[in-house]
Amino acid sequence: MKTVSLSLFLLCLTLGTLGNLTGVNAQDQDARKAKDLWEQVIAAKGGRERLFTVHNLVVSSQTKYSRPVRGFKEGQFTDLFVLPDKWWSWGNELGLIIWTYDFGRQVGQEVWEESPALRTYSPTIPLTDKAIVPFDKKDDIRFRFVNRRFTQNQLIFLMETKWLQPTIVKSWTDRIDFKKVDVIESSYANQRFEFYIDRKTHLPVQVIIRTRIEQTGRDVLDRFILGDYVEVAGIKFPQKVTRGEKNKTSYQVNVDYDKSIFERPPTIDMGPDAWKRAR
Repeated sequence: MKTVSLSLFLLCLTLGTLGNLTGVNAQDQDARKAKDLWEQVIAAKGGRERLFTVHNLVVSSQTKYSRPVRGFKEGQFTDLFVLPDKWWSWGNELGLIIWTYDFGRQVGQEVWEESPALRTYSPTIPLTDKAIVPFDKKDDIRFRFVNRRFTQNQLIFLMETKWLQPTIVKSWTDRIDFKKVDVIESSYANQRFEFYIDRKTHLPVQVIIRTRIEQTGRDVLDRFILGDYVEVAGIKFPQKVTRGEKNKTSYQVNVDYDKSIFERPPTIDMGPDAWKRAR
């Protein structure tokens, strides 16, 4: 009887081990498939070697809103990303906002000038006409928010850089407007990125970003629709980068910029071309 019980125990142990191995092998195969798909996308973007030559990127966009707020029909934005850790931004939407962040030094400053129409629309928001706000604390909520957005923008526009490569997790298939697409899930820090890939072009047509908020333990979801790709400096960039509104985006790679823009506070009289070095 003891021999039978021992035999049954060994059989169950063997089957359990085989089951675990099968599960591990399936996960490994799925991870390899996801990495193979990712390599196709990187190649379609222009190749890792070319992506790694990007040291800075200027992104200019204009968005027209189908449901304008208090007469605001469009927003204009210019962003200078200096890799791996600097971001200058100018935006004109419901008023002007300009910011400068140096994530390497853990400092950032913002200046804004709200439109009078915004006061009418949301009079409960405490506003001043012109204000410079420093963000120089490592645990500052605003600083961490902008830092996450900095990472998101790099992965949306470039997918990989010399300093930032996400971890490829898994892949699956899905449909967008009845069209079959591949989906690649990747992760970086406390964010998950789901890239929806066109099977013909091997380029992303949608990105869903899930960010875990430490204070609440919940995920915040952002969805971007990408399309109308154009080649700049040998890299494919989406001219359409939108959350659902009409959008037109253009790019400049490895520009000659004014380095002092990160060494002085932003001012409200800065225009969208303030990043350019004077000739």
